[in-house]
Amino acid sequence: MKNPHLFQLTRSDVGQEVSISPENLIAGYSSSEYNLEFRAVKDDAWYSVQVLLEGDRLRIKYQGFSDAHDNLFDTTSFGNLKELEEFQTRFRPASMQLQDDQCRKVVEGMTVCASFCFGPDELLFYDAVVDGVMYSEHAFNKGHEECLCTFILLWLHGRNYGNLTAANIENICQIQPTVELDPKVTSFLKMTRERIENTSDSNSNSKGAAGLEVGFCRNESSSTRQKLGFFERLKKETRFAKRSESKTRPSEERRSEDLPLGGVESHFVIMLGNLDKALSPSTITEFLHRHTSVIPRVYVFPTLKQEIYTRGAIVLDCEKSIQKISEFLDNPNRIIISSTGRPLVIIEKLLGPDAIKASMGTLMPISKKRHCAGSDDLRVVFSGTQEYEIAKCLRDLFMEFTTHQNRLQQRLMIEEQDILQLAHTT
Repeated sequence: MKNPHLFQLTRSDVGQEVSISPENLIAGYSSSEYNLEFRAVKDDAWYSVQVLLEGDRLRIKYQGFSDAHDNLFDTTSFGNLKELEEFQTRFRPASMQLQDDQCRKVVEGMTVCASFCFGPDELLFYDAVVDGVMYSEHAFNKGHEECLCTFILLWLHGRNYGNLTAANIENICQIQPTVELDPKVTSFLKMTRERIENTSDSNSNSKGAAGLEVGFCRNESSSTRQKLGFFERLKKETRFAKRSESKTRPSEERRSEDLPLGGVESHFVIMLGNLDKALSPSTITEFLHRHTSVIPRVYVFPTLKQEIYTRGAIVLDCEKSIQKISEFLDNPNRIIISSTGRPLVIIEKLLGPDAIKASMGTLMPISKKRHCAGSDDLRVVFSGTQEYEIAKCLRDLFMEFTTHQNRLQQRLMIEEQDILQLAHTT
């Protein structure tokens, strides 16, 4: 049985880990006021925070730490809407620590917030997918139930990204759905969005805080050194404390962030097929972000009324990011399906010049409009389950249909050429 009052906090101060005892915690704020999680820019870990709106500035206070560790964002801290959207994804409701008698809530395929100990005084929380569950009979110690089950976790980011590790129930927290953002965060986002939209014409080059150019992913091959963006600068300048074990914060590791779509010679495209017609770009974006920590540009293409599926595309300018998404989608041990059971299929992968961008430029990208449906519109099913076998059959059927369709297109092209040649000869 876990002791809810037992915890340890550590602080990273110029590379040195400093323990903080419970008696040194900052007084004046109750734990109920820290009902949000914020994914810190420096280490991508989640912390218990309280937000305060001070005019056109948003102050983020970290539970258990002094004002010196506060983050202060103002409406001029963001150079474009993409940066603001990325900032918005860093907030979510506080996750719930699961107790020993709640282990049956943890099932294969669900995304959880879990802790991992990387060393003395270095317990961090990241998001992971439950890859397997080994249930065991519980023990009872002095009348308290003790869970002895083992959970196999596939880490979605952090130093353990892509690795499988074993965890116990005390390592696992249940992520809470984001019904709505904190009103103070919503107000700040609205003010900032209005400022960006009103000044977009004059700020086409997107200047960040202190006049620094905003850049999400450094182009290593470029001979011109790019200036640091706002979030990159904050990573270098800000030092945070690591979280309490008893709290329920997740996520870690530097994100693979993406360059703006304009101003690059080429970009990477994953063409998607067999998409559920009810899916929106924002739903796909949020699903991929939750499982890979990457925010891609997603397009869903128009479709004919008689067609039972639609197509789409994932576009990124960062090779590391597109590789991360490809590894997630290509994993043979899982299939992504919609709420109706329709499996997502990769049709083609492209590395294209600006012509690809131009062909998609008129379509609506991510988050221009919010889909009213929740994140359950897409989910992962794993090998060994009945859902996986059904999805595999449906995917194979679609691939067979696509192959037949390609043959018909080749036949159509040949017969068209024959007709045109005959017309020219006569």
